[in-house]
Amino acid sequence: MTLPLYALLTTATLAGAPATWDGFQSEHSLSCLTTDALEPPETLEHAGFTYVFHGTSVQVRRDSKRAHADIRLGVLSGIKELDDTTKAQLTGWLAKFKAADVDAILVGGDNAEDESRLDDVFQFLAATELPTYVIIGNWEGRASFNRALRDAAKGHPNLINGDFARRFDGEGFDVITLPGYNDKQFVRSSGGCIYIPDDAKSIVTLAKQSDDPVVLLMHGPPRMKGKDAIDFVPDSGNVGDENVAAAIAEAKIQLGIHGHILEAGQRATDINGKPVPQNKMVKSLFVNPGPANALPWKLNDGKTSYGAAALVTMQDGKAKWELWAAPKPK
Repeated sequence: MTLPLYALLTTATLAGAPATWDGFQSEHSLSCLTTDALEPPETLEHAGFTYVFHGTSVQVRRDSKRAHADIRLGVLSGIKELDDTTKAQLTGWLAKFKAADVDAILVGGDNAEDESRLDDVFQFLAATELPTYVIIGNWEGRASFNRALRDAAKGHPNLINGDFARRFDGEGFDVITLPGYNDKQFVRSSGGCIYIPDDAKSIVTLAKQSDDPVVLLMHGPPRMKGKDAIDFVPDSGNVGDENVAAAIAEAKIQLGIHGHILEAGQRATDINGKPVPQNKMVKSLFVNPGPANALPWKLNDGKTSYGAAALVTMQDGKAKWELWAAPKPK
């Protein structure tokens, strides 16, 4: 019998429950995800936001009233490293997120390949002081990911490990996560994060715990249909996870953020794989922003990616997306 990932990887408590969120992260330093609670929860105030860490969830509230009626989320995936070009692009996108007054930045994995680069990326993201919700992809090892993110979060509680706090309880929205990837042949580190079908079912449980419209944040996509889908690979067809697709259907989730399939990036569809144009409010929206990294990558539509970010806006049960694609570097 194969045990769920949380049963295999959750580190046992050695000397009672941790008293702080930092201690919680330290205790679970070798884990991909946890089912433990932080009792009592820890409340931290930082840069205009209040964070209440419950262990497997975090509540985030603005200290003053939001200036806009809609909900705005910045989206990044596949940063991988901070070379000069990628860093310049990210600096511009993060400035645009701030100007848009986003409620959170969602970072969908493959943040860097080795530990030294993880430090650079996480310190860079933490400095925005905006709520920044990060998950592991298929490149990182869980120990180095957790260590580097925890270090960067000291003094910056806005940088949140979404592998542990799997539900981000925002104002008028909830983000839930499934960390890692399901196919071990694509997990590059021997200490990486692999989830199994039983872990995919946890999406349903997390969605039921949410009291607002749900956004699913994952590194990989659900199984879809057709060449326009965000999980389509020309030589392999639709390669998304069938178990995640089933969980999305059961939980009736209408909005997802997914990366990994680089050639299917810089596009959005509904859950069936039908393309959704930019700036059109729809009920079903699943976005693959493509890699933020400046390295060239051929896309399914024949164009070449040199990095991209996205802005997702939610209001009245619908959502729209806007792509910010980088030009070819000089």
